[in-house]
Amino acid sequence: MSRQRVVVAGLLGFLCALGGGCGSSEPCCSPANKPARSSPNAAVVSTNPQTTQKVHCCSPPNVSAEQPATTGADCCAPASPKQTASSSNSAKVDIARQLVFKVEGLTCPAVKGLGCGHRIAPVLARLNKIEGVEKSFTNRTGTLLRISVAPSADRDKVAAAVRDDLTKDNRKPVLLEGEELQQTLAKEKWGSPGDLSAIEFRTLALYRVKTFAQTEKLDKDTMPQLLKLAARQWDRLAQGEDCCKQQSADWLTRFHSFAATLAESAKELLSAEQAKRLQEALSKRPGKGEFKDLPVAEETDQMP
Repeated sequence: MSRQRVVVAGLLGFLCALGGGCGSSEPCCSPANKPARSSPNAAVVSTNPQTTQKVHCCSPPNVSAEQPATTGADCCAPASPKQTASSSNSAKVDIARQLVFKVEGLTCPAVKGLGCGHRIAPVLARLNKIEGVEKSFTNRTGTLLRISVAPSADRDKVAAAVRDDLTKDNRKPVLLEGEELQQTLAKEKWGSPGDLSAIEFRTLALYRVKTFAQTEKLDKDTMPQLLKLAARQWDRLAQGEDCCKQQSADWLTRFHSFAATLAESAKELLSAEQAKRLQEALSKRPGKGEFKDLPVAEETDQMP
């Protein structure tokens, strides 16, 4: 091997080592001796592990707005949107290794049209422990669960075990087959409970800002400016999270941080008293029925 190739290989190894800490949308390099888990939206047909690129990423803890963070939750998510799109468009799904079940009771009570990360997390954790299950995922609405079957496992036996588990959990599972399975795999996006929690909390936070703006009767120029500022600040804080580490505090910590940051940056738009009221409104724990009129989560808040 030439000296130049040695130097390049060394640099690549160094950069991969730096990948141990990453943002919520950045890929993490997995150690060479530990295979990374594949993106849920790119089930690649390959019998040669050396030619199948797999990416290990991070996502926020799998928690609910009204629940503390779960401990020991799986902190794994798809690749960045750009990587996922590339993989999804070019890879062929191995239907023989995929199971998809329709399920009930896993939707978010606060955000319409969204699966509940807090409810789905323990379900997928159980399924991942079933012999022959390589990895399990949820779709955006929490109405479909996808299970990737290990290459050496018997698909029918795995399907029976998964169905039995979901039935005992009263999820009323229905296995998709044939054309319905193919169409579902082609059109749905798949991710982790953490992906859903991230969408849920962003939706709740921005809804509170909108409610505050309406209560304060902000003028037609100030209101949209405040909402845009809120979206930028929330996304900035989300990007700054060290999601590779488990967090002991619940997501209310994010709300408090968001409230303080937005109140400070909004002083150019609001009076001092309004900024104070904004921070107080955003910092409180969600009350019963507070989000009963919440609209469907923005379609722009797609899973990666």
